[in-house]
Amino acid sequence: MPLYLSDTRVLDESLQESLVDSVRELKTRIERTLLRPVTPNTETCFALKKFRKERELLGLAIVSWYLDDVGILLREDLRTKSFSHSLEFQENLAVICHSKEEMLLWLSTYSFRIFYGTWLPLLRSLPARLVFLSLQPRRAKRLVRRRGYQDKGSCRPQSRWLPTFDWTFTELHLQLEIRKDLRDKTLSSIEKFGILGVRLPQFE
Repeated sequence: MPLYLSDTRVLDESLQESLVDSVRELKTRIERTLLRPVTPNTETCFALKKFRKERELLGLAIVSWYLDDVGILLREDLRTKSFSHSLEFQENLAVICHSKEEMLLWLSTYSFRIFYGTWLPLLRSLPARLVFLSLQPRRAKRLVRRRGYQDKGSCRPQSRWLPTFDWTFTELHLQLEIRKDLRDKTLSSIEKFGILGVRLPQFE
């Protein structure tokens, strides 16, 4: 039996009840991190490198809506991170990050079996694996002033010289630019119109 749109309130209550303990523990760890001395240039962020699967990243976006103010930082980290995943994944991530209502509508398209058997166990496990970082700025390197030209013979040997023009590379680059433009337009449309952004005429 599928979850219909009218069940989003029940869905929200189930998520809140299931995530309350793991979210509380994560908030405690975040507060402990923020108690350390903070310099003006300190950068705070979440460590997302170990989350490689699409379902895990989408799950983090869902969990972010139950982290209060810290969830805003998590969603921003997910938005700005450069993912090499499919356009469909990036559309789903943009929809989930757009608003809590859109996230619940997106989840409501799954059946009870998939939600309670697959999504809910994953969502419970994610906060324990999430690490909040407080990154100190690197010490600035002292400029070493030298006289003269410092080229130590870095010119490439003639036998290893590479061609300066390759049509296949140019064509591949153009294809990547077209895909990037389509992705940017789609994500921008989702940010403005939510889940309906992918149904606009220009994307049909």
